[in-house]
Amino acid sequence: AADGDKYLTPHFQVKEFRCRDGSDVVLIHEQLPWDLEAIRYQASQEHGKGKEIPLIINSGYRTGAYNSTLKNASKQVSTSADIHMPGVSIKDLTRYARNVSPNHGGVGVYGSFLHFDKREVKADWTGEETALQHSAVGLFFYEKNRHPTSRRVPIFLVVFVFDAQI
Repeated sequence: AADGDKYLTPHFQVKEFRCRDGSDVVLIHEQLPWDLEAIRYQASQEHGKGKEIPLIINSGYRTGAYNSTLKNASKQVSTSADIHMPGVSIKDLTRYARNVSPNHGGVGVYGSFLHFDKREVKADWTGEETALQHSAVGLFFYEKNRHPTSRRVPIFLVVFVFDAQI
């Protein structure tokens, strides 16, 4: 109940990443909300003329149960969000996303929104707008600083649980 209103960053709350199935658990990649803050800041500076422009998260976390209801769904947990910003073109939003993540991450352009993810390799694409793309997901975990050749080891998982009435 209390975690839904918790701010992960100055502008993004836990409940904005919530799965559409109404489940209580929200799993978000640690850096994702901060990257969205950076995208939001760039757009507001360039398009806002001194005013902040909201970045709308169309979808964030997707549970396995919800994912199973979608055609061609292949991932149950990911590190992404589908986003749009009123008054900001998808072309400009794509540019801001690549400014934030120039050498890695996925940036998928769809008709009315942008898919942004935290994958370790760079991937850019244009796709058709479907229910599947409207349901991106994320995982929030921490890792110790590690040597570049060592194996990636999750240290702990942070799970936000809140009331289904939000």
